[in-house]
Amino acid sequence: MNPNHRRVTEGLHVLTGVLAPYVARELRAKLADEWWPRGVFDVLYESQRRDLPAGGEDDALIARLDAARCLLLMDLHWNDLFRRKLSREHRTWVKELMATRNKWAHAGLVDMADEDAWRALDTMTRLVEQMDAEATERLRALARTVRYGTEGPSTSAGLAGSAGSASSAGSTAAGSGDSAGPAGSTAAGSGDSTSSAGLAGSTGPADSASSVGS
Repeated sequence: MNPNHRRVTEGLHVLTGVLAPYVARELRAKLADEWWPRGVFDVLYESQRRDLPAGGEDDALIARLDAARCLLLMDLHWNDLFRRKLSREHRTWVKELMATRNKWAHAGLVDMADEDAWRALDTMTRLVEQMDAEATERLRALARTVRYGTEGPSTSAGLAGSAGSASSAGSTAAGSGDSAGPAGSTAAGSGDSTSSAGLAGSTGPADSASSVGS
């Protein structure tokens, strides 16, 4: 399977694991035992409810809510329910992920671009951040894998620090070479061996700085 499509697929599974019980809980709080018939079955489009039961136990019903249905239900119930619970940005993320899910479902054999996959996973992260800390971290890890090739934090800061240290070392070494120059010149009259020692002292730190920079 294409790597970015696979990561977004995993992200959608994580997203569904958060949104399905969340949507059900909020609908039940508003509609009580009518949460499924009135809050789900009667409001979904016919194509969205085609394989759904008309009723049943909560756990079995929640298991039938996939990412597309959860996102659609949040959008359909936004004004009467979710706008009181979430920010305006959350609705933007819901709508964006509805488009992302449709694009993912019709990807065919072509993998998602890195930027598109990262954006999808980052938006999922933002949407669930207030709902589930563990899922948030899992989605962040998937997003980092797409962007940096690792689930850990970006190493760019560490590389910048190393480069800065190397630069400082190079500047210090250059300063040492400059100060050694006049000493070597003064000592030149007293013998070639002294001059050679002065040159060795001036080039030694510069070579060391080069190793740090590389």
